[in-house]
Amino acid sequence: FRYDTNTMAAKSKHQSLQATGMYQRYTQEVENYKTLKLSTAEKLEKRTRLDTTKNENALLMEELQLLDDEAVVYKKSGPILVKIELEEARTDVQAKMRIISDQIKQIDTQIKNIETKLKDKESKIGEMQQKLQQQIALTQQLNQ
Repeated sequence: FRYDTNTMAAKSKHQSLQATGMYQRYTQEVENYKTLKLSTAEKLEKRTRLDTTKNENALLMEELQLLDDEAVVYKKSGPILVKIELEEARTDVQAKMRIISDQIKQIDTQIKNIETKLKDKESKIGEMQQKLQQQIALTQQLNQ
């Protein structure tokens, strides 16, 4: 039984690189990588907003600490202002700051997990690129 190398080369010409399973897996990995990058950017944006809110609440807490215990404090509740005790206002702001800190920790963990996945994807994509380059070189050699 004899192989005809000219026929094999002609067949490999017809099988374009894009039609190979490896190329399709490669493009899927690249798309997954892009999605993870976008997710990271969204998480970082959310973290920035939370940091801003936390800083605003920290400033508010400093201002509340400067007030005398008999000071009159109002809290906005919808379209109206409601009178509240100073200690209640301090407690509310502290609670908000704790919640925001917890949310920031959550987002930091999510970002760290995504970054780990991104490193894995980068490695996998690099390996796939090398294999595809080898496949291209082999195809070019067969076509000569």
